[in-house]
Amino acid sequence: MSEMRLQARIVWAEDGGPIRRIINGRHDRPTGFVVLRKGGLRALPWDSRSCEKPALQLSGLSSRVVSLLAQPHRLEIRLQGERTLKYIPDLMLKVHPSFLQDLKNGRTFTDTAVIPSSQVVSLNQASIVILEMKNDNDPRDGDLAYKRKLELANIVYEQMGITFLTLRRAQHLNRKQHIHAARIILADQLVVLTTRDYATCVAAFNGRKSLSYQMAANALGPGPLGRAKLHALHCRQFVSIDLRNGLTSHVPVWLMEQAQ
Repeated sequence: MSEMRLQARIVWAEDGGPIRRIINGRHDRPTGFVVLRKGGLRALPWDSRSCEKPALQLSGLSSRVVSLLAQPHRLEIRLQGERTLKYIPDLMLKVHPSFLQDLKNGRTFTDTAVIPSSQVVSLNQASIVILEMKNDNDPRDGDLAYKRKLELANIVYEQMGITFLTLRRAQHLNRKQHIHAARIILADQLVVLTTRDYATCVAAFNGRKSLSYQMAANALGPGPLGRAKLHALHCRQFVSIDLRNGLTSHVPVWLMEQAQ
């Protein structure tokens, strides 16, 4: 960085939330917000229904994602004799190191997000990853100045020990059943749980590390009530539902370390 006479700084929002709120302006594409527990129950903006929105939902679903933030900060890059370049990432995740390693090894984002885990990682131990989510036919693909900006951003993040990845929708958001499962489970993320619900869940495992989805849900209540409570426990990282084969009555549910 010194040889390139490069200087950079990161600007965060004063409230700790997204640095930018999406406003359509003259654009006719849909935008919106997603509220997630792992995002501090903030309204997290998305600017692409087919790309950024499912990436947020899958991140909120994953048992190996500790926290997340959309539009997390503004990276300002200065090169001597040039104007300041400004870059705002799509998504910042703090994750279990194995989550990041899976992405580096070529596993798709959807497949990485649905892998269960019984291990809990603290924020201090989590790996930080910055994601640039791109549609398949991004109009900026031929923009050399934009490409250079991303390359410089990668250099800055690497110097900080942060991994920067660019993920394409066709490759990384290719499993509709996983995205559908994320929406079903996240719909119950705010379900109220009592101390008795947590105790009932632990008792149902009775020393076992896993139960079937149906058995775990039945222990928590009849029909939709039990399923909703189980989904809420998953969102609170008390249990981890194995969603690699979709959301069915036979998939395993794991009790996470903090609950054992």
